[in-house]
Amino acid sequence: HALTSELSYLVGFFDGDGCVTAHSRLSGCQLKVSQNIDQAAILVMFQHSFGGAVYASSAPSGLHKQMLQWAIYGPPAKQAAAILANASCLKTQQLHIAADWPHCPGKRLAMSIELKRLKRDPRIVHHAMSWSYLAGFFDAEGNVSVSPSSRHTYIVFTQNSVELLKAICNFLGVHVAGLRVGIGKYGVRGHRLTIGQRHQMIIILRRLIASGLTLKKAHAEVAMSSGEAEHNSMRTALDSLVGLQGRYTKLDEAGCQRAKKIRSAKVKLQRMISKHGHEHEVVHAHMEYIRMLTTEHTYETKKK
Repeated sequence: HALTSELSYLVGFFDGDGCVTAHSRLSGCQLKVSQNIDQAAILVMFQHSFGGAVYASSAPSGLHKQMLQWAIYGPPAKQAAAILANASCLKTQQLHIAADWPHCPGKRLAMSIELKRLKRDPRIVHHAMSWSYLAGFFDAEGNVSVSPSSRHTYIVFTQNSVELLKAICNFLGVHVAGLRVGIGKYGVRGHRLTIGQRHQMIIILRRLIASGLTLKKAHAEVAMSSGEAEHNSMRTALDSLVGLQGRYTKLDEAGCQRAKKIRSAKVKLQRMISKHGHEHEVVHAHMEYIRMLTTEHTYETKKK
């Protein structure tokens, strides 16, 4: 059966931030989604759609806000897993295991092992993707950023599964003419899909907002208006929307100027190397200058 727009949104969000785990006694599976207290509305949506409960999972500490968790167990969890599996692209097989949890103890142990394997190496199922699904996934795993060294604004999807990011590219390519994206490594195991062409970014963000984008809606609106704002104003506006941890790792205006200076120096270095070669003394002197700028930038950023 076709899912409603809200359920498609929740499937996308669960593919990004949801978790399927076997109960410690292997009596069944549980579905969970965790968010900080400012984003409790998403957890309430899961509760209204599937049942279960929302409760505090950790207390606030330092820069960490209080965490809440939606969780569902038993027969309702099997029903929820069956519904989510119908449209999931990333966690389909995990959800099928939860929906069809075996009665035989021996098979339960095998399924718990398979569940752990699928977490490490998920297999993409190419269900028909929708804008509602993508809005949920972007709320979970997407980000709107402004470069510290330019006014360039871009949107990013992050995910360990490069295959899912390719599936998102294919979907967007159907709806956005001449789509230009990049997929690169992110961290140890992750990948990220980046879209930086402004007119394409605006088309995508407008469709995501119209399809139920919730947590990142304000971020999207800042990005779409970024052409009218100063660079530092854009970054300040986005900083005000992130969590406490992220807020204090962002560069201030002076940091952005240092980053821009380093970037310009590196561009100049490439021109010098093309003209003089790697071993010329003027190249070595400029490389030392870049090291000095980078050291100063690192020190001032940590001091802040």
